[in-house]
Amino acid sequence: MRKGIRKFFILVAVFIVALFIFSKITNHETKDLTTDMPAASLPIVYFEDNGHRVNELHGYVDDMSEVSMRDTVTPLPDNHKLSLRIDPYGKNIDSVTFEVRSLDGSRLVQEGKVTLSGDKSAMRLPLKICWKKQRNIN
Repeated sequence: MRKGIRKFFILVAVFIVALFIFSKITNHETKDLTTDMPAASLPIVYFEDNGHRVNELHGYVDDMSEVSMRDTVTPLPDNHKLSLRIDPYGKNIDSVTFEVRSLDGSRLVQEGKVTLSGDKSAMRLPLKICWKKQRNIN
């Protein structure tokens, strides 16, 4: 019986010593390598669906490929009207140009330009997208 109790305490002591050594090895000081990001400077565009913001689109300085923009697909409602909301972040926005493309980006369906007026701190634009159905003839 005494040997069992002795083995138990030796095992607990080895465990505590191993835990202490492991803690010292893994919890050494690390430098904080994080940096603060600057505040948003390019406008952000949202589409609205039944009062909910969907597809937050960030501004880009360089041209973007269609492949990298696939996650921003916005389905058109039956009336083909989209409500667009712009948060300009202090920028002066006079007009918005848009392109409606096929999913692979190869076909331009519609492009347009909307001139803005009124309160430009939180702009809402109704866009009417003209969609022509194409027949597939095999």
